[in-house]
Amino acid sequence: MNDASPHAPQRACFPKSARLLTAKAFRQVLAAQNRVQSRAFVLYSRDGSGADPRVGLTVSRKVGKAYVRNRIKRVARELFRSNRQRLAFGRDFVLIARNRAASMDNDALRGELNRLFKPHWRDRVE
Repeated sequence: MNDASPHAPQRACFPKSARLLTAKAFRQVLAAQNRVQSRAFVLYSRDGSGADPRVGLTVSRKVGKAYVRNRIKRVARELFRSNRQRLAFGRDFVLIARNRAASMDNDALRGELNRLFKPHWRDRVE
């Protein structure tokens, strides 16, 4: 099947406009001191300058070997991509993985991330 077909599934992407790319951008979010934490992650957030939400990921070497860190980042990016349209406009996030994340399976990581990001969804029911 041709990918240009109107019936082709939409491919999720993670463009540069959806990422925090500079150390200055990370520092600005961390300086806002708006923090939520779980057993496996710490999520910092602040009002950003752009229209779309952006995220920066940090997984220290202390968390585990490269394949473990990459798995954690892959799960986090997947969740951010799939929920990007639901997140508040112009919000910047920095997600820091803790050591505990290395021992969790992917479903448990998704659950933790959903709990952290849920307060920032535009369509949440209160």
